[in-house]
Amino acid sequence: MSIITDLENKIIRNSNLYYSGSPSISDAEFDRLVDQLREIDPGNMLLNTTGWGYKVPTDRKIAHPITNISGLDKVKSHPSDVINSKFITPKYDGASVELVYVNGLLVNAITRGDGVYGQDVTKHLRPIVNEDIVSRFSNNRFHELLKNSVVSISGEFILSNSSKEKNYPNEISHRNIASGFLNRSEVSEDESKRFSFIPFKINGLITNKSYVNTYVNMLSDKQYAQELLISVMETEVPYIINPHDSYSNIMDKFVKLSDYNFDGLVVSDQSNNGVEIDELDNDRVRVIFVHNEVAYKVVTESVEVEVTDISWNLTRTGRLVPRVWFEPVQLSGANITKATGHNYSYLLENKIGIGSKIEVTRSGEVIPYIIGVVEESKDLKGIITNCPECKSEIQISASDAICSNDKCSGKSYNKLYRWMSYLGSTDGAGSSIFSSMIEYGELSVVSDFYEKDIDWSNMIDLPGFGVSKMRVVDEVVRLLNSPIELSWFLVACNIRGVSSSTAKKLERDSNILECLINNDLDSLDLSNCKGVGYSTFKSISDSWDYIITNFQYVKIKSPEQINGTRTDDSRLKVAITGRLESGTKSKFYEKYIDTVVESSVPECDVLISNKTGSSKYNRAVSLGKVIMTESEFIEKYG
Repeated sequence: MSIITDLENKIIRNSNLYYSGSPSISDAEFDRLVDQLREIDPGNMLLNTTGWGYKVPTDRKIAHPITNISGLDKVKSHPSDVINSKFITPKYDGASVELVYVNGLLVNAITRGDGVYGQDVTKHLRPIVNEDIVSRFSNNRFHELLKNSVVSISGEFILSNSSKEKNYPNEISHRNIASGFLNRSEVSEDESKRFSFIPFKINGLITNKSYVNTYVNMLSDKQYAQELLISVMETEVPYIINPHDSYSNIMDKFVKLSDYNFDGLVVSDQSNNGVEIDELDNDRVRVIFVHNEVAYKVVTESVEVEVTDISWNLTRTGRLVPRVWFEPVQLSGANITKATGHNYSYLLENKIGIGSKIEVTRSGEVIPYIIGVVEESKDLKGIITNCPECKSEIQISASDAICSNDKCSGKSYNKLYRWMSYLGSTDGAGSSIFSSMIEYGELSVVSDFYEKDIDWSNMIDLPGFGVSKMRVVDEVVRLLNSPIELSWFLVACNIRGVSSSTAKKLERDSNILECLINNDLDSLDLSNCKGVGYSTFKSISDSWDYIITNFQYVKIKSPEQINGTRTDDSRLKVAITGRLESGTKSKFYEKYIDTVVESSVPECDVLISNKTGSSKYNRAVSLGKVIMTESEFIEKYG
């Protein structure tokens, strides 16, 4: 096999793994393969192919209706000089999706795929984007255009940092989670709502010829296009126009503004944007917007190190996740000693063990990441055959090493940690807080938290614990003693195969609450739970004793508490934009539950905003909504 054919095969194989949400190599390693092919064969057709040879699965294959969808040109070095006269947004690290609206109504959501065809992911996106952008935003200046056109909008399907920490704490990559979700054929509305869609450009439209002069030139300008994009989803996309600032300073500004991962900047030269117009039948035209933009990726340095040890972290599901250690080195301004080893198979296939020499970078200037193997291990020392906690022989499932011993002490700790971190999740509560609470309280199982007489206020004497951390501890304790939804309880019980979406189905469509109250597993009826079958029943059955033991310590919310509804609900519908001085938005709604109910801007009675100029603020102004600062609202209604 020639070097070129070998590189082509590697690129195509890893591209398909990447788009399925289960990559086997890092982005940097993939980029290296592409760079090698470009150097050897710069005219290779694969280099100009959207998706790098990705084959769209046939079961959900669908064509992009207006124009081919291509990715951005990427530059692996950023401009060192000042960036002027540009429209700049973050380059988000998610999965690219096209939304298709016909006469203002959502018809399709399609992954980018190979540029010509993508996967139909309409049901994945429908719960989180506006399905009717005509009637919902009737005051939008593009109202007339939308209700008489087919419009194609591209955006990023993405998981926020806070949602990842709450819902997928043991996963590594935000993008892999998003791509994996889009590749699933069956999904729930609840799980869809964990994600966001960030619309970033209008690809084109099919419309009446008479609208061209009125709207097209306006929409080719990104500042005006933002107004239409905001109607798709109420996501405030940060952008900077003509910043006259350095690349690194702009990156720092976006980091402070965003709860999403991004690995560079998208820079658009608006003065060179173009429009292509084709005449169709019946006085209709196809308009393609040509965006002159490029993605500047974060420049990361790398360093060669020798592996000194490999540790294995036992997760709540029994998965053993490797961490690769080496002597301290300086990298991108930080002193690092370890990098993620991804999974058992990654280390085995790449022959990484103690004594290996590897190349490491910091992904997005944050996570230390292996990007290559310089020297393989001869004896694979450090690759385990037994669980480090209980010494049971490991099993291999997909790419992971698994401890199958249900009585493993490491799993007991992780079950307790899962319980506390899931039900006690709050701003500022990270792994150090929960680990410190478990150690301070000498907690071994969930019941210890509720039965032991622990004075948590004395944790202030621990090194590094001041007033701010103690506020977080107090809030965690409060949450762990507060009423919870039944679905939250089921997820916190760490039942194999019971995700939050499955737990919602059990809560809504089964008699599991009655069975828990009566400790009667034999009467559990799952027949009305779509997609929930024998494997779920077996998992619940296997964990029943643990579930019942924990059930006695919780208070389950009533439907009224869950939905926040009342028979005669005369409360104010309140939307909030920006930060509140009194705390988080959820705490605000909880504190004033007798006065207000959460709402979107179009449906609200009042918008609370401490600053002017946000997209929600401007939209509320255009809709004639009452706008108050937080202090004004509290003074009048608090």
